[in-house]
Amino acid sequence: MSWHLGRLRAAGLIATRRSGRETVCSLRPEAFDVQAARERALLGLGEHDTRDREEPLPGAALALPVQPGTADA
Repeated sequence: MSWHLGRLRAAGLIATRRSGRETVCSLRPEAFDVQAARERALLGLGEHDTRDREEPLPGAALALPVQPGTADA
């Protein structure tokens, strides 16, 4: 799992912070907005497509501890 979290962090999709011995990871919703805009442009969808979400996705504030001794710790 630490490899995947490292890749997400390198891509800028998650942020990490230390809390004692643990590393807490949280999603960066603004990074998903940038990626969604790229996908809309690639697919030729307009900026004001009616399928756009006005509210954040569930789990946007999800935080997961990383085990000490892993690559992310």
